Amino acid sequence: MSEERALLIQTVRHLVAKHASPAALCAAMDPPKGYDERLWQLLCEQVGAAALVVPEDLGGAGGVLADAAAVLTELGRNLVPTPLLGSTLAELALLAG
Repeated sequence: MSEERALLIQTVRHLVAKHASPAALCAAMDPPKGYDERLWQLLCEQVGAAALVVPEDLGGAGGVLADAAAVLTELGRNLVPTPLLGSTLAELALLAG
């Protein structure tokens, strides 16, 4: 595993530990969106989650699918609901087109 990916995982773990308590996760599933918008915003700002697999020259984070998988694994480990999977799949489809 690259040092960058390890740092990415560590950052996501820290954000989840700090902002995704079991009570917060339960509350996040109730709104119409089904996820904590504040946590999603933090993930987008600090790890580039919204555009993780989009190349930097197109305004994204410049990551690869393995980076998205690492973030999804960390979120899944803690049952954190986010739109990351859908966003990543949509990005990959648009990039392939």
